[in-house]
Amino acid sequence: MIIKNTGFSSLHTDHTSFQLNKVFHCPQATTNLLSINQLCLDNNCYFILVGIDFCVKENKTDKLLLYGLVEDGLYPINRNKNYINKFRCLTSKLGTKVTKDQWHDRLGHPADYILLYLPSFLQIKGQHKKSSICCPCQLGKAKRLPFNDSNRQSTRPLALIHTDVWVSPVTSVGGCRYYILFVDDFSRFT
Repeated sequence: MIIKNTGFSSLHTDHTSFQLNKVFHCPQATTNLLSINQLCLDNNCYFILVGIDFCVKENKTDKLLLYGLVEDGLYPINRNKNYINKFRCLTSKLGTKVTKDQWHDRLGHPADYILLYLPSFLQIKGQHKKSSICCPCQLGKAKRLPFNDSNRQSTRPLALIHTDVWVSPVTSVGGCRYYILFVDDFSRFT
């Protein structure tokens, strides 16, 4: 969205006032949004978000600055009645539909069957269909075929050593791409 103006303001609640720096005016926005990170930086405080309620506390003293209950899955900030028209809504439901693949990326690459439950909670653009192959998911699996069962048993240390070599898809800081692992069959020392 286009930012027409920037500025500052304050948010007044029943017991506290918060400074709001870096306020952006976006005429295309249909609702007011509040950045928790920016609010915390501007007011030297921190948020605690829980399933049924939330609170804002001062960093140095842990003094309670604001407390609220969840409403419809959101954490609304109850405003002073004098500012109810100025701040129509400080919370927002998701208003932009995105594809299932975008939700897959945003939610940390869950399995496809988990994404079947999302339409009731999130807005998904298009119909549900089998997603394309996700490169980060494939790299994260790093599977290998199972080994055949062995009848060998060792009777003393270092009589039988198991080894495995793994190639990393990402080069380490030191420029290495291979890992080798040795396991003593008798002691299981690695």
